[in-house]
Amino acid sequence: MAGYEPFAHLKSDNVIVVSPGGNILWTCDPESIQQFSKRSHDFVKPVEMMGMLNLYGPTVTATEGDESRTYRKTAAPSFNDRTHGAAWSESLKRSLSMLQGWEEMKAPIEQLNEHVARLTLQVISFVCFDRPMDWLSATGLEVNPPKGRQMTYSEAISSMVANISTLFIVPPPVLKYSPISAHKEAMLSYIEWQTYMEEMRDETSASLQANHSRKDLSLLGA
Repeated sequence: MAGYEPFAHLKSDNVIVVSPGGNILWTCDPESIQQFSKRSHDFVKPVEMMGMLNLYGPTVTATEGDESRTYRKTAAPSFNDRTHGAAWSESLKRSLSMLQGWEEMKAPIEQLNEHVARLTLQVISFVCFDRPMDWLSATGLEVNPPKGRQMTYSEAISSMVANISTLFIVPPPVLKYSPISAHKEAMLSYIEWQTYMEEMRDETSASLQANHSRKDLSLLGA
């Protein structure tokens, strides 16, 4: 079951799953969600259960208290009118590109969620990393990987997102030695995407030091 089906089956918008390891509340009730969001001091996140989110290091989502406030204070200035505007304009541009791709396919769109996920990835790539991805590059029809790489940029980020569930559940040390092909693919995408991120970080840092300006930078440089 997916979406609202579990709640409809149980005839409730709030469901508590009880187990020896603790209780988990599943809800789709807007009022409850609003309370949880506004009263963060009363509803503290179980950070001990969220370590799986720290694939490449500590994240805002997997922290609480002073540590979380420090991360949010550091990241907040980057989310401004300029980045919001960039996200909006890029969303429009990539949506038109997607529609054009549909017209060229001349066939029914059977997996709409996959196309929307690809569009979202394109917007994130441009706004966060200043790396534009057209509709073709997002489907893997791109130039060969750079020297010493096994994946292109678009292949690395797309594969990493496609394998995100595996990366969350199975620790990298296990993936590294696993004979399962899906695990090998997940580990490869994990390594390749980490390398691309480190390169972008270094390039942005060098650009800031050389130009001493944050104008027109991606979210990574903001």
